[in-house]
Amino acid sequence: MNVSAIGKKLPLSIRETLKAAYGAIPPGIRLGRTFWQTYRFLQESQWWDAQKLAEYQMRELERLLSQCYENVPHYRRVFDERGLKPAQIQSLSDLARLPYLGKAQIRKDARAFVARNRKVDRLGQKISTGTTGEPFQFYLDYDQEEREWAFACHLWDRVGHKPGDVRAEIVGGRIEGSPPYFRDRRRGVLRLSPVIRRKETVQLYLDTIRSDGIRFLYGYPSAITYFAALIKQYGLAPNLNLTAVLFSSETLYPWQRTIAEEVFACRSYSLYGLVEQMVMAGDCEASREYHCVPQYGITEIDPQTGEIIGTGFLNHAHPFVRYRTGDVATLPIRNGCAKCRRQYFPIVPDIEGRLQDFVVTPDGIPLNSCTLTFPFKPRKTIARVQIVQESVDRVVLRTAPVDETNLSPYLEELAVAREILQGILGKDMTVRDERIPPEECVGPGKLRFVVSHLPREVRCYDGSTKAVLEGTL
Repeated sequence: MNVSAIGKKLPLSIRETLKAAYGAIPPGIRLGRTFWQTYRFLQESQWWDAQKLAEYQMRELERLLSQCYENVPHYRRVFDERGLKPAQIQSLSDLARLPYLGKAQIRKDARAFVARNRKVDRLGQKISTGTTGEPFQFYLDYDQEEREWAFACHLWDRVGHKPGDVRAEIVGGRIEGSPPYFRDRRRGVLRLSPVIRRKETVQLYLDTIRSDGIRFLYGYPSAITYFAALIKQYGLAPNLNLTAVLFSSETLYPWQRTIAEEVFACRSYSLYGLVEQMVMAGDCEASREYHCVPQYGITEIDPQTGEIIGTGFLNHAHPFVRYRTGDVATLPIRNGCAKCRRQYFPIVPDIEGRLQDFVVTPDGIPLNSCTLTFPFKPRKTIARVQIVQESVDRVVLRTAPVDETNLSPYLEELAVAREILQGILGKDMTVRDERIPPEECVGPGKLRFVVSHLPREVRCYDGSTKAVLEGTL
């Protein structure tokens, strides 16, 4: 059993005390050896030339494929079916001899992707949901989260963020109670709710960010933009001393950068990554283009469709090789940035996630899939979920059970999830239940998680600032 699992069994009061004590430890000690080794390596290797970076990628790929062949049943089968051995993958172009990987394959036989030389009870666990609302669980190597955090800090360094800097976050599910925020002292985070319904809450958030001396605001583009729009609507003066707004987890549109930078009077930064941790990319000091980080993994871009394909170096416990992300890079692609002089590759003008609808509540709050999936992430008996907005005050919660012959657990789990969803949507939104018929459940990923019948300028965050603000506020 790992430390995280042990910690969850402790009483809440003890957990909070331990978190506070941990947060008081200086970052140089608290962040750990693995973090600092990775971070220092990245700070040095970011200036390597293209050849040295490519050589590093091949060494990491050789290690990964050897692990896959020796210890991961799925990949052993893939290699054997093609008459291949890892040693025959001699270049990045040779990687194309292996097939693409999709979520459906992992869901179908999840255990076949877990390395046999790892003890599952010592691994971390993650759930990927994405915009389809169909989660799948996978495992992380014991030190993977520290290494992942080092990569994020390495990219944020371009806008002045240093390891250990505190930040405000607008992510996750709705925060209830008084006050409508909490401090995660272990991580140095002030957590704010993405669902804000009162002017007083907006002012409280501004006052708390200011009094805590926070210089970085991190979160979903939709949530940060909505927060900024409320500040403008209520005529409030932010008076914050922010260094940067750090966007993550959703497609970022240019108008969202514009409103955030205008309201918060600072630079914005866009970090692209996935829960599965195969691809990471971000801006540089002088460019808005996405620089994919070659030390993190191999990023392929389908020349026909622009789809991003990732092979991650961090996870040898549950490897993802040539994983289809479903996200699309804007072409053309190139290697190296003349402005910052890093030879990272590939570099693309923009990255687009799947265009997704938003649920807009009667009080004007735009809710994206990142927020709406929270009631359903821990589900065990609900197979499919879809939220359909029929009108500004009415949604349909469509679900299907895992087991049609035993509906009691499904109905109990659905009732809990529905109550949490209602809290997010607000008391003025009517939620009607509906079963998804079996014929719609054939094949993975066929259902969009959010479907809206509202006018396009309201339901999609792909229009101009003016159209979105007029439609949602």
